This record gives sequence, C-alpha cells and structure tokens, in this order.
Amino acid sequence: MLITINILLSIFIILEVMIWNDINSLMTPEEYEQARQDWCNKSQQTSTCR
Repeated sequence: MLITINILLSIFIILEVMIWNDINSLMTPEEYEQARQDWCNKSQQTSTCR
C-alpha cells in the first residue's frame, strides 16, 4: 500500500511539473539573454552586467 501511494505521488508530481512548465513557458536562452540585457539597461548597474 505504501509503495503504491509513493508511486502515485511521484506520477502526480511529474504531471504537476509538466503542467507548470507549459503554463510558464520557460524562456529560451536567447530570450533569457535579452531579458537580462533589458534589466541591466533599465537598472543602470553596469558593474554587475557583462
């Protein structure tokens, strides 16, 4: 019984992560770099930006 519950919990967590990733639509590396550059330009913190 405990093994079955653990397996079901694992499946539920995997499905939850898959749904979360679909909802968030994670950034591609190019989108991340553009967002980082935008943040650097907006915040005027050139010492922390490359």
